[in-house]
Amino acid sequence: MKKAIILLLVLLLSFAAVFATGAKEEAEKHEEVELRIGWWGDDARHEATLAAIELFEAKYPWIHVEAEYQGWDGWQTKFFAQVASGTVPDVTQDAGQVTYVVKQGAQWTDLRPYVADGTIDISNFSKSLLDAYCTDSASGMLYLLPTGIQAWTTLQNNDLLKKTGIEMPANGWTWEEIIPAAKKLHEVDPEAYMMNVSLETLVTWMLPMYIQQKVGGCVITDDSYLQFAVEDLQDYFQWVKDMFDCKGFQPRNEAQLYDGSPLENPKWAGGKLAISQFSSASYSWYVFNDYLKENTEVVQTLKFKGPADNDTIVVPPASFWSIPASCQHPKEAAMLINFLLNDIEAGKALKTVRSIPANSAVLAALNEANLVDPGIARAVELGSPRACVKRGSSAVGNEISQVYQNYIEELAYGRMDAKQAAAACYAEVQALCDTVH
Repeated sequence: MKKAIILLLVLLLSFAAVFATGAKEEAEKHEEVELRIGWWGDDARHEATLAAIELFEAKYPWIHVEAEYQGWDGWQTKFFAQVASGTVPDVTQDAGQVTYVVKQGAQWTDLRPYVADGTIDISNFSKSLLDAYCTDSASGMLYLLPTGIQAWTTLQNNDLLKKTGIEMPANGWTWEEIIPAAKKLHEVDPEAYMMNVSLETLVTWMLPMYIQQKVGGCVITDDSYLQFAVEDLQDYFQWVKDMFDCKGFQPRNEAQLYDGSPLENPKWAGGKLAISQFSSASYSWYVFNDYLKENTEVVQTLKFKGPADNDTIVVPPASFWSIPASCQHPKEAAMLINFLLNDIEAGKALKTVRSIPANSAVLAALNEANLVDPGIARAVELGSPRACVKRGSSAVGNEISQVYQNYIEELAYGRMDAKQAAAACYAEVQALCDTVH
């Protein structure tokens, strides 16, 4: 028995030596390449991505990858500065920012040649997803690849609702029914509020969702034509104002301290905010202590009462990988993207840190290994049947978002009513759209 164990160890060491020699010989065939990769996220995402990079470097030992990562707060400002200075990492993660800068004239790498020569495999990705979100409609250029599929997620604190005698309607919360429930919750517990929101939440996600459900279709087209009327914006602004007035939202002078990261609001960790809304890709960020793990539940996202013809939410990619035109080694950068998206072991290392994998083969492997986060899976499960057409991406999208935020501030502090704010806001947004027509 002892001899057998010794023999087995010798064989294992021999195989390791052969593998190391083979890797070294393969590396010697290539010139060394250094790549930079950048992303944002929490510690779980950082650790998982670093582990996947280690696997890549073991497979391609002549390619050395320098990782640059941080939290979400401040990432956009840094990214736009890097675009301006030509220092964007060779492989970069984004959540729509690349589409915006490309529309502004920034140069990005067309990935189609790397698909054609087999460097990147897109056979396990939805063609409709790639066409809608990753391909330039005018040129046909494929310049993005999706890291995962997300859905707008509503995470509910059942403990707080139970303590305040609030019950979610049987068919989920509606825009109409949540207002009286929010008023009652705050009356019962004056330290508590129904919804944990930031200006970004109200503008980037909830405004498009409200208007899409109200009118159908997208809010704005890729060529910057508005698809809704000023009256539709007024209705949304009235809903926002009603939520501020009934104390359904925490007062702005308190909540604004956490606009960059609502999950850090101590009222959320302390069980005094009933609902947080966010992308499913951020699920683990919001369930970060034992109390939240035990007392929160993913539920249906807001909708209107009545027929569900337009009962839609956006179910887009969680984020994207891409290569700026400034990259000196686009072939190797394409190899890295392909590895992160297609390699099964890399997929197991990454799990669901960027929501549900967009690659069907990787998702199947994660399901088989029980590596899919149940909360994220539930969010996408609830969202997928309600998936709508692509949310439009305007060349002046960032400027438009800022205008919306400015007028929501006016509503929050009672300086304008919904009709005044909608009229002024709509005029400013229309003027911005006109600049690109």
